[in-house]
Amino acid sequence: MKKLIDWKPVIEKFHKRLSDWKARTISFGGRLTLVKSVLNSLPLYYFSIYRAPSCVIKKLECVRRNFYWGGNIDDKKISWVNWEKLLLPYEEGGLNIGSLKGKNLALLGKWRWRFHTEINSLWTKIITSIYGSHGGFDSDDSHRHSPPHGSWFNVINAGKTLDSLAWRLAKVQRCRKDSREMEADVRSHWGWSRSPTGRALGELETLSNLINSFVFDHSETDADSWRWKIAPNGKFTTEVLNETIEGKFNEGRSLHMETERNYLTPKKIEIFIWRARLRRLAVRVELDKRGVDLHSVL
Repeated sequence: MKKLIDWKPVIEKFHKRLSDWKARTISFGGRLTLVKSVLNSLPLYYFSIYRAPSCVIKKLECVRRNFYWGGNIDDKKISWVNWEKLLLPYEEGGLNIGSLKGKNLALLGKWRWRFHTEINSLWTKIITSIYGSHGGFDSDDSHRHSPPHGSWFNVINAGKTLDSLAWRLAKVQRCRKDSREMEADVRSHWGWSRSPTGRALGELETLSNLINSFVFDHSETDADSWRWKIAPNGKFTTEVLNETIEGKFNEGRSLHMETERNYLTPKKIEIFIWRARLRRLAVRVELDKRGVDLHSVL
């Protein structure tokens, strides 16, 4: 899946789905809904297994862009603003469409979490038997086992990108304390500097009975656990990882405004208001560059 021709089924799905809709007869609100709900979900199966080449991402983004602006599959219409600005979240002034590249990396990133948490699953045992106990994520494994290849290579390759983008901030942390070691510490690592007498002797007997009656849990719940630092509850989700990746991608792209949302207003009206605010912002930036006061012009 390293060439454009390998992704032909995905691109054809995009084309087939778009051919059922007439972009020019749908409002901008309807197109936005289709781009988010339909077009974003079509490549999920492939994105969750393979890392899409840049040429494929560019092709699919081109299809989404042309459809949104009212053109055909290969018919480009005039764009009001740069497509990357529409991908921004609402808080940054965009329409919260999100990039396909970020979605692809987030879906591949879940395998890294599953590898560390689903240690008893069959697929994890197969991966460790081929690529080592670290599954190929650690460079030490590559010296003793076969280098990652096939679909798993896509996961490892995506992991290298995530290390510099989001996974460094979302690095899992292993927390373990063996209950048997704790039991040994409690039962054997305590003593007295001098032999107790009197009342202390009775308290010592009570304490000894309490310690001997305490039962440590040696069940599987005592196994190693992993925590994802970026999430408050420590649980991994592709949605949070996708938001983190998008935040890295969008650094320096913010429009310095927040897209206003009103659920009582038709979506197409919201988009026209967003467009007007965006143009006003562009005019203000241009006038600031020239040193002209906007209020004096008005």
